[in-house]
Amino acid sequence: HDAGGGFMSYYNEGFFPTTFDRIKSIGGNNVVYADSAIIKTMDVDAKSVVLVGKYFPPDQVILDMGNLARSRGIDFTVMMGIYPGDALGNDSWTVPKFYSAIGRLSDNDPFWDAWFNAYKPILAERAALAQRAGATKFVLGFNLDFMVTKGNSRWVELIQAVRSAGFTGKISYFSMTNGSYNGFLNIADVNKRSAFIKLFDEIGLSIYNPIFPENGETLTAAQPRTRITKNIQAQIASIS
Repeated sequence: HDAGGGFMSYYNEGFFPTTFDRIKSIGGNNVVYADSAIIKTMDVDAKSVVLVGKYFPPDQVILDMGNLARSRGIDFTVMMGIYPGDALGNDSWTVPKFYSAIGRLSDNDPFWDAWFNAYKPILAERAALAQRAGATKFVLGFNLDFMVTKGNSRWVELIQAVRSAGFTGKISYFSMTNGSYNGFLNIADVNKRSAFIKLFDEIGLSIYNPIFPENGETLTAAQPRTRITKNIQAQIASIS
């Protein structure tokens, strides 16, 4: 479940146990809790940034989710990311404003040191909580594909922060796919892409629009289920 919308109401009204039961009943083997830090302040010229867990729920919610998963023999994954913010939340940064600001920066700009350093303590805190909750997997980034070209050494430091916080499970990164777009392919050099992927115990794909046109075709509204499988396989093959 993405930690937004009616998440806390759903929890407070006691729907979590029933939801976990349903996941188990249909053969589900993993429950993923996803959340994102938000930009509090950022100045690309001053090379400074502060990230906050504006929407993080109380720790007990995460601990309860871990207990519900474990008692049903289901894996529990904690997934973290960074969301710039939006007007709805009255945040100082929005997605368009953020991408406009970073669009003029090189991959080696010192700002990225500040960015990764701001993310490290948040990851460490959430990784320690994930360990307490019995999580078997920790995703230290999802849909952060603008970060994958910023140097493996910076990512190694994030991984080390998670391990130093005591997390013993598998660490992964999830790239976004949307239609034919695949965020891993932002790393154009295949050897560099392979080296990045090998930093992690696992990698994943966040599938948004799983069906994409091939060979100039015009997609029709109705598609067989096998088409979804075919296009997801194509996404996986593109980074294999």
